[in-house]
Amino acid sequence: SVFIYIYIYIYDFFVMQETHGNLGKCSGFRNKVGYKAFWSNGFEGADGVGAWVKEEFLAKVCSGGGGYEWLEVVPGSAAILRCWGSLGRIQIGIVYLPTGASGGKEERQAIVLKITNKMKDWKDALQILVGDFNFVVSLRDRFSGDPPSFSGDNDKAETKQFEKSLLPLGLSELYQPEPTYRNS
Repeated sequence: SVFIYIYIYIYDFFVMQETHGNLGKCSGFRNKVGYKAFWSNGFEGADGVGAWVKEEFLAKVCSGGGGYEWLEVVPGSAAILRCWGSLGRIQIGIVYLPTGASGGKEERQAIVLKITNKMKDWKDALQILVGDFNFVVSLRDRFSGDPPSFSGDNDKAETKQFEKSLLPLGLSELYQPEPTYRNS
């Protein structure tokens, strides 16, 4: 896709969710020259998360005898890329949480708890957590229907658990002034 390659030229890493990959697809993938690919596939090509990272970025961050590791926390749903070296430590968590129709609140909460507990092992690192969380934290984040109306407070319990898990890591949601999803 042209869109992906435009961003690849600009940024040190590019993360993806809902990749729907499998071992064969990932093995046959022709990676962009100068980038390393990391994959965590779901069952039978469902779900999936991944990252493309500039080799130059890895070399810089991992300098001075450092290294990196890719941790599959929940295959296809949550993974962490950890890098360390003389410049410090960074960990990038990537999630693709189930929708209400494919797992629901309990499974989302369990995955968030697993990845944040794993990220706590590296509390002193620069922390980044990205992905598709499939729930919203604000009363006015999601609207649906015809005519459209706000979905209300359906995700209140998840929001509380999410905040409880993320605050010890020093993480908070980025400011998003516009709703990100509309569905009929």
